[in-house]
Amino acid sequence: MKKIQHIMLFAAAALLTVSCASTRYYKQADEQFQRGNHVEAADLVLSSLQANHKNQDAMLLLKKVFPLAMDRLSADIDEARSGNDEFKWSTIADTYAKIHQLNDRYSGLPVLYHKKQKREITLQTTYYTTEYAQAKEKAAEEQYRAGMSLSSGDNKEQLRSAIFRFEKALAYVNNYKNSKDMINNLTNAASDIVLLLPEQSYYRMYRHWPLDETVYNDLQADLFQGTKKKKFMKLVDRDNLDLILKQQQLVLTGLTSSDTFMTIGELTNADTLVTYSINAVDYDEPDTVTTKSDRDKVVNLDKNDPEYDNYDNHKKPVTGTVYRFTRSSSVAIRAAYKIVNINNSEIIDSDTSDVRAEFVLEWVELEGDEEVLSSEEKRLLNTYTTEDKSFVELLAEAEKMLVEDLAKKILKNFN
Repeated sequence: MKKIQHIMLFAAAALLTVSCASTRYYKQADEQFQRGNHVEAADLVLSSLQANHKNQDAMLLLKKVFPLAMDRLSADIDEARSGNDEFKWSTIADTYAKIHQLNDRYSGLPVLYHKKQKREITLQTTYYTTEYAQAKEKAAEEQYRAGMSLSSGDNKEQLRSAIFRFEKALAYVNNYKNSKDMINNLTNAASDIVLLLPEQSYYRMYRHWPLDETVYNDLQADLFQGTKKKKFMKLVDRDNLDLILKQQQLVLTGLTSSDTFMTIGELTNADTLVTYSINAVDYDEPDTVTTKSDRDKVVNLDKNDPEYDNYDNHKKPVTGTVYRFTRSSSVAIRAAYKIVNINNSEIIDSDTSDVRAEFVLEWVELEGDEEVLSSEEKRLLNTYTTEDKSFVELLAEAEKMLVEDLAKKILKNFN
């Protein structure tokens, strides 16, 4: 029986959610309709009916706004045809696509029956299949020509714009001319080739832990993962870098000269240099802070309490001394990074990163009546453990936090 009740409650909640969504979309659609934004209103009222096809108000609004939206889109096509915009066929193709999308959304609805009018709400839909196909061909051509025009330069932003145009051409017509080949050919030239180098620090070995090397390896790995989400960012391979360093008789963790950085950047064909340095590492060793609290209070006893009749007015006085212990330790690391354009030595970005890994252990000890404790203190009562996080564990946590923060800040500078 309870299972059936739960199913019924769940179904009622689902229906209420759908009804609320439909009402919300309808109100937004009506607002856009009043403003004369008929295409936007049609989109929203269709969403309302998709959420609840029995929404009577939405049916009537759709009946009014759908033809107006089609008229608006047809007028946009006529206006674009008569204009001289460089990408007018792209505008026309996109508008035909919008007409077909609205038609498809309406056609996908269940039968719309208006109870008060006692009739179905039906609309006329028109598909411009031939016109749409012709517009896409012309749109692909104008995007392709724009891409070819932009592809002859060596400016990265210009090359990226060219790639964007070739991608648009492919969106209109699959495998349009040699657009795919052009994208592949231009991507390397349009990309930032990034070289990561650590500056010399005093933390090559910190308390017998290879901090410098660990940060470098993990940051290189995080940035490499980040490049998978970046269209125009490539990271210089570590093996390639190590080979060049060997040829130059240099050690990665011993680099100090900005001139050396630039030279290595040029040798690796990088155009962007990312350097970082670990400036401080602080370790707060485990320390315990104790607070003592003497308490007395009166507790109102419940009738079911065995001691209910043992005290006047059923009020029990309680006393106790509470000792609260907080044991903590932490490792903090501060680092700084800088991103430099190798071609002109311009600093693109620079910032610091401060992270702290902490271990906190709390417990409570009591002398007296447990009733003097708060609910939190009862939870902490006699939970003491001798297990602390070791320095190495905290340092490893802080190093991971540092790498994540540095990678996030560095990656935001690239596309």
